[in-house]
Amino acid sequence: MLNCNKALPQFPQYEWLNLLNGNAVDLNHVLSNIYTISHNSKESIKLGKDVEILHGVSAPAKMVKTHGDWVIAWDATIEATVRATADDLVEI
Repeated sequence: MLNCNKALPQFPQYEWLNLLNGNAVDLNHVLSNIYTISHNSKESIKLGKDVEILHGVSAPAKMVKTHGDWVIAWDATIEATVRATADDLVEI
């Protein structure tokens, strides 16, 4: 289980679920999460006059096309993996 009391690296929520369940991580979503704040979901909840929460899975706005893109997305994935497994390593 992921300890949410500690600061987590910037990583898409849906990809956290993939990572923790041992599934493949979509590096396009990881890269998009680093470079964009857009969201394509039509589902939202209004909280007061100026606050709106959007939820759902967004489509990647940026695709991994170059070696540099891949390195950025892969480094973020490694950081999330280390953070997700660090507590397990301490217990062993």
